[in-house]
Amino acid sequence: MKPGYLVGGLVIALCVIVTAMALSGTVRRTVTVQEALASRQPCEIYGLVVKESLRQDTDGRFSFTLREERTVDGQEKPILGDSIRVVSLKPKPANFDQAEHVKAIGTADGSQFAAQDLLIKCPSKYQGVDKAKKAAEQANLGNLGLAGVTVATGLAAFAVISRATRC
Repeated sequence: MKPGYLVGGLVIALCVIVTAMALSGTVRRTVTVQEALASRQPCEIYGLVVKESLRQDTDGRFSFTLREERTVDGQEKPILGDSIRVVSLKPKPANFDQAEHVKAIGTADGSQFAAQDLLIKCPSKYQGVDKAKKAAEQANLGNLGLAGVTVATGLAAFAVISRATRC
């Protein structure tokens, strides 16, 4: 076997490993309130903001109650499920007052949810958007840029090494 192929194969293997490591931290599950309380793992919960529950403290943090909405087969309107107190570790987003639904990203802490980030869904923003486009916008593909660059670098290195070692 030519040494160029061996080196190129090692470079590609290294790129695959780096890509897998870069993408491994991006996976979070959207779970129910009960699953979040039981798991104590980083996750996402989604639900309806209870407007009367909004509280702001002197440190700039705020908290609110998030109530799950569950859809039942055959029913048009979702039914209300469990609720949980969400404490945001960041200041209140500017568009939070218009939000009806929120996705909180964080971990359960006792009987409350410590949110490291909040994704706000404003109803007017999503009206008239088809489902395929909406799904594409909601996909969490932030680290694919790093993965793509890593793979491209590996392939380019393989091509250069292959050409340099040809007889």
